[in-house]
Amino acid sequence: AKSDENPYGIFKMDFQAFFDEGDRTDTTGEPLLKGYLMSERDTDGTILLKFFDNADFGEGGGRDEAVTLSREGSSVLAHMRASENFFGDSFEHEFQIAANNDYFYRTDGAGHVCLSRTDVDETVHRYNLYATESAASPGSLVTRDSGFSITFTNDDGKKYHGWMGYWGLWIPEEAGLENGDTVNRETFDFGGPSEGTPYTVVIVPGKLKKHTRNTVTLEEIHGVPLHWSHCDFDLGECANFVVEWNKDTQKLMKTARMNQDNWVPEDITPEEVLFTAEDWDFNFWSQSLQGNGSASLRAPETGDLIALTNDSVVIFYKEDIVIPGSDDAPTDLVCFQDCPDPADPSSYLEASRWEAGDDSYQNLAQPVAPGSLVAGTHYAAYTYSADTGLLEGDGNPIVTEASGEFGSGTWTGRMVRPEDLAELVCDWNADNTCAWKVWSEIDVTYSWETGPNEWNRFSALRNPSTGELLALDPPLFLEYVHTNGVKYYLEYNGPGNLYGFPGMCVNMDTGTEVDCGDWSEDTPIRWVTAINAADGSSVTDTATDTQYYTKAMDKEQRMKATNESHCTGAGLAFPDYELPDESLWEEPVIGEEPDVDVPAVIGGVLQ
Repeated sequence: AKSDENPYGIFKMDFQAFFDEGDRTDTTGEPLLKGYLMSERDTDGTILLKFFDNADFGEGGGRDEAVTLSREGSSVLAHMRASENFFGDSFEHEFQIAANNDYFYRTDGAGHVCLSRTDVDETVHRYNLYATESAASPGSLVTRDSGFSITFTNDDGKKYHGWMGYWGLWIPEEAGLENGDTVNRETFDFGGPSEGTPYTVVIVPGKLKKHTRNTVTLEEIHGVPLHWSHCDFDLGECANFVVEWNKDTQKLMKTARMNQDNWVPEDITPEEVLFTAEDWDFNFWSQSLQGNGSASLRAPETGDLIALTNDSVVIFYKEDIVIPGSDDAPTDLVCFQDCPDPADPSSYLEASRWEAGDDSYQNLAQPVAPGSLVAGTHYAAYTYSADTGLLEGDGNPIVTEASGEFGSGTWTGRMVRPEDLAELVCDWNADNTCAWKVWSEIDVTYSWETGPNEWNRFSALRNPSTGELLALDPPLFLEYVHTNGVKYYLEYNGPGNLYGFPGMCVNMDTGTEVDCGDWSEDTPIRWVTAINAADGSSVTDTATDTQYYTKAMDKEQRMKATNESHCTGAGLAFPDYELPDESLWEEPVIGEEPDVDVPAVIGGVLQ
């Protein structure tokens, strides 16, 4: 039995596992997994805990784990080994560990790592939102039904897990999910995941997006990562950068360059972004702003190039997906730029590409007032079908599997409803149309995309019993001002799902920040958020100005790397423990599983 000197007692528990074959487990043949957990007294009186398991999954591979450790309070000495082989991918790691209240010391035989147990970095993975004191129900949890897990079993009998969210459906491409297939909502309870309501998959080979105009100043988005594409025609190359506005120097700085192979940002020495007389706007995309944005580089009165300042206005458009059949879905749409040819949707109408030599920037053959514009001459006219979810031109659906010039599919420019054409009148001449205003001055615009990629399509689920498309709540879009004064735009999809914080990469061995492009088998890295919102932080709904409070629900602490002399100076030394192996395993012979409806005794109490 256990004692004050030995809190574990001396014991051994052998176990084995078999495939579940229905009401009773078939225990004939070799077990799927076998192992044991035991304690023993070492020759010097130290109580050692030992664990071993071995799993054999046949052609799928297997796993082998072994650990020997001793523990006294928070002090630990351990030796461990783990190896896996799954479908041809294999690894083996072996470590020795020594730790006390202050330090964690580890070696793999090749190098040593010393980590502090008192100095840590913290990352929050999941947040909830709660109503403030001014709400009807102060302190109540803010709920949204913006997505859930799904399962799909294909014709080969292989089950895949995916996600159905407000923005669409995601599942591994190899699953082969197609329009009309059935998926099941995955539920989670104390018994583990299970399959719930079946739904019919609806996939439309294109989708219509709604863009809603918002404005901020550059000072308000100080430090927010912005993705900027720039082409140097003299060098004949284009690159994508992460840039940030610095409100102290009032300069736009490049901070990272996107690796074109894996699309991971790689840190660079900060460099100022310089614009030339050929530039008209600073255009970008930002996750924190939830869409595309721009800032004008021209004085509206003269058209002269101007410098960006803290007061420069940034226009950005929040994106939403138009749900077929929704009440606010448009019917007729007007396109001025990058308008697909209905006869060949993979190409664009020549008059919509703003080719060199056009008479005017807005690509109109002659100055025309908005009320005198003619479809087919001054713009391309399309219709959106709420029934099919397709954009059509001349009765033909604008649908293509072509990957497009950059592999991202076919996209239209911004489109407006015919009733909004009057807003395109030029400020200096009422008889002219300034079509460029669709990018900066129209409150609501639309764009269509189609192509071979998952993100080029609209996807949803239909309830087969009602025939209705499943309606998911749109996420809440929130403003959050961090302690350093930087404003971030976040998205809340329901309890635990608050997104939009900037991120960074850390070395998984040492916890130190590294360049995201430095990953290798020898230096594995992972992405974490770069900032955390403290419990009780205030966020504001951008649509209603309603305020909420945040609370972390799932967080991690990463021990910071420190000098090895701190570990050795604390007297930490690696143990020389032998690892357990299969030779000590004994088949547990416990007889047949009895049929028991109600246990006779629970916790020493007769039932």
